[in-house]
Amino acid sequence: MGEPHLKEVCKLLKLEEPDIVETFKGKELEGLEYEPLFDYFMDLAKDGCFRVLMGEYVTADAGTGLVHCAPGFGEEDFTICVKNKIIHPGNPPCPVDSNGRFTTPVLDYKGMHIKDTDPLIKV
Repeated sequence: MGEPHLKEVCKLLKLEEPDIVETFKGKELEGLEYEPLFDYFMDLAKDGCFRVLMGEYVTADAGTGLVHCAPGFGEEDFTICVKNKIIHPGNPPCPVDSNGRFTTPVLDYKGMHIKDTDPLIKV
């Protein structure tokens, strides 16, 4: 998390402010792989999905300095995923239909409207 907003985010999440063990530039995380919260798109792992990418549109002065990419929903996300060969430009993953309901592979919430799932998904 970007240090400028640490206190604000902890307060929002009702967490105690953590002890900072180490600080480093976000660039040092580039390329690291991570375990996703959900396994719906694990087939994309072979293409480099679930690794840290750098994007100029993500800054520490707004928000946490960390974002997830949803290439089927945003131009910047789409561009960075195509650039890093995670997705093919003609086929971005989009697990939501034209009525705003989850589709395959989001089987846990398939058929539910995305806003109706918010209370079920939020941690």
